Amino acid sequence: RAREGLAAACAARGIEGLHRALDEGRAAGLEEPELLEARNILATEERKAAARVAVAEALQLPQPGNFGALEAALAEGEAAELEFMELRPLRDHIGKERTRSECREALAAALA
Repeated sequence: RAREGLAAACAARGIEGLHRALDEGRAAGLEEPELLEARNILATEERKAAARVAVAEALQLPQPGNFGALEAALAEGEAAELEFMELRPLRDHIGKERTRSECREALAAALA
């Protein structure tokens, strides 16, 4: 039963379900090698969840000039292997902000 729960949790990839299945597996006396896949998937999914939060927070940062924070969130999302579509809004936002910043600099130079 615990092995079936682990297999189902691994397939679903939900953080809560993986925690629960790992707890049940340990309580049932499963050995570490039997828990390893679920632990690895859990670590991956927790990293993705943290990256999603970082991306969402970066999109809420006041503008202009937060390229460091925006690019750090993008790097975190890429490292966590978030899907392209999950990172697209941030990539678009970075591109728009970079263009705005370049326009501001050009205007300032022209007015100087």
